[in-house]
Amino acid sequence: MRGGLENVTDLQFEAWGRYREARLKADRTLDIVDGIAAVRAYKEFYNLFVGEDRPLPLDPKPKNTVTFPVHKTRCPEGKIRPGR
Repeated sequence: MRGGLENVTDLQFEAWGRYREARLKADRTLDIVDGIAAVRAYKEFYNLFVGEDRPLPLDPKPKNTVTFPVHKTRCPEGKIRPGR
């Protein structure tokens, strides 16, 4: 048992250690690459605690991917614009 956290698995504890080390390195170097590595390590740690329906994606979207906001693809109140 680690300080009263009997439900924490070894895998979760190891993921925390990887995140901690990556975060400390990023804080020390202030290098963006180290910061991105820390973010990825945190996501790996986080994903061990949430269900499979809510994981954080480990890698960012490719640069050639566009996300369209849904609220801007429809007219207000569902009305159809004249002439369309």
